[in-house]
Amino acid sequence: MKQSLPASARESSWRQLGGVALALVLAGPVLSSACGDDDGGDDGGSSSAGSGGAGSGGSAGSGAGGSAGSGMAGSAGSGMTAGSGGGGGASATGATGSIEVLSDDATQLLGPTTAALRGQNLWVANGQLSNLFSPTPMPELPFSAVSIPLAGGAVGATEIELDGNDFYPEGIAAAADGTLYIGSIGQETIVRVPVNSTDAEEFLASDDIVQTGVIGMKVDDERDLLWFCDSNPTDMPRTAAVVGVDVATGDEVVRHVLEADGQDSLFCNDLIVDPDGNLWITESIAGLIYRIEAGDVMDADSAEIWMNGGLAAPAMAGAFAVNGLALVDDTLIVANAGSGSLFAVDPESTNPVADARAITLFQGNTGNVSLCGPDGLLAVPGSDDEVVVVENGGCATPVPRVVRITLDLD
Repeated sequence: MKQSLPASARESSWRQLGGVALALVLAGPVLSSACGDDDGGDDGGSSSAGSGGAGSGGSAGSGAGGSAGSGMAGSAGSGMTAGSGGGGGASATGATGSIEVLSDDATQLLGPTTAALRGQNLWVANGQLSNLFSPTPMPELPFSAVSIPLAGGAVGATEIELDGNDFYPEGIAAAADGTLYIGSIGQETIVRVPVNSTDAEEFLASDDIVQTGVIGMKVDDERDLLWFCDSNPTDMPRTAAVVGVDVATGDEVVRHVLEADGQDSLFCNDLIVDPDGNLWITESIAGLIYRIEAGDVMDADSAEIWMNGGLAAPAMAGAFAVNGLALVDDTLIVANAGSGSLFAVDPESTNPVADARAITLFQGNTGNVSLCGPDGLLAVPGSDDEVVVVENGGCATPVPRVVRITLDLD
């Protein structure tokens, strides 16, 4: 029987099993580390990168590292080396990425999780998810989503405020017309922010549709569906499903329960819809990537494991694994939160474990850079080599950031 962890056990779960972050605090060698709106905001230059340890079991948006319970606190640091990809099984072939910091404003980025693009502004959900595991949660209220220019610069003055002291946003998604959707873990709801507005309104009430909590989300404009991961880091055992709801009515249309042999606990973290209509989903406990082929999307329980292990695996036993993903120039770019790294893999591959390539990251003249809890990913529209990464601050030296990475996959 599924049950929510009592408050007294949540902090222990945070340290030992993880929650959203599922990472242990470890000492380990690090070659180097970069952390170790329609109202726009000022187009100032981006701030300098912070320093710190390797990226860690960041989470389906766990908050920034540090002690659980503070508004900025979040996932534990793993101390892994960038690009190590934990699990092995793949050979690096020179794929690289160059990091540009869009924002590292720790006063405005409060355990950021995922981002969605509206116009030329990124809207970033401030999850503050570490508070879910604290016996004395102290999130900074109101919960919010904030805007950052895609070109980099100051955080916009106008926020999207989210009602309640238990909203805990994780996923945010944008429709083609600019409508935003923001999911709640704590309230098991989804709110909608209409075009040209920053006022959230009810879209999906807490009912039987959201069975556990709302994590990653994507709008499927072709099918008029909003897809979301139905999982909750405080449940035990954790269950995982991908649910499609009608964007007009909020009615459930189809549900795909995720299953894996030998796994009694799974966590659906993020998903994308590719141009052909296939769904790609990350599962962060076992380290799996699922695919639902376009022809099967409307048939319930059609998710199949496409990648199991290799660079998708946890960096170590108990660590968090794959998190955000994006399709950039017909290549899947995937974040491994536990190793603070990205990898690239051809979605047409019949052996993705062998074909996946670790991406070596650079910031300025510094190489082998780790990301600090890489969480949500977003392909930059109109670009064939850029991806936005939200770093939730889940590393040994917590620095929440939003960065833009230029890839060279040749």
